[in-house]
Amino acid sequence: MVWVKSINGKTNLRFDDTNPTKEEVEYVDSIKADIKWLGFEWEGTELYASDYFEQLYEYAIKLIKKGVAYVDSSRSKP
Repeated sequence: MVWVKSINGKTNLRFDDTNPTKEEVEYVDSIKADIKWLGFEWEGTELYASDYFEQLYEYAIKLIKKGVAYVDSSRSKP
C-alpha cells in the first residue's frame, strides 16, 4: 500500500463473486472488516466481478474469434 501511495495510485477492493445470488453479505462484511483491521484502505466502494460479467463475456468472445482463446466444453468424469 505504501508503494501505491508513493505513485499517487489507487487501490481497489474487488470480490470475485462468481455466483452472486448465493453470496452471503456477512462474508463480504467480515472480509472488509478484516482488511481494515490489517490497516488497508481502498478508494471508493468495493467492486464485484459480477458487475462486469457482460463485459468479460464480450472480451472472451473477441478472444475466441481472434483464435487466441477457446471454450472447453468437455465433461468432467465423475
